[in-house]
Amino acid sequence: MGKRAKKTAPYIPTTNGKAEQFIKTLLVEWTNVMPCSNSSGRNELLPAYLRIYSGHRCRMALGSLTPRQRLA
Repeated sequence: MGKRAKKTAPYIPTTNGKAEQFIKTLLVEWTNVMPCSNSSGRNELLPAYLRIYSGHRCRMALGSLTPRQRLA
């Protein structure tokens, strides 16, 4: 199973739901759970959050697997 980009129609949220949900999740979890006093500090924490998001958070849509487990 290879990776490939999937393009969606611009300005049509119904075709871009997964990206919209990811952004919402980032706003709720990354900015609130990992609070910082400035943007540069928050940017430094982004790689750590993405490792948690991709490697440790189970997804119901993936049968309770993490994205990393699903791709393996």
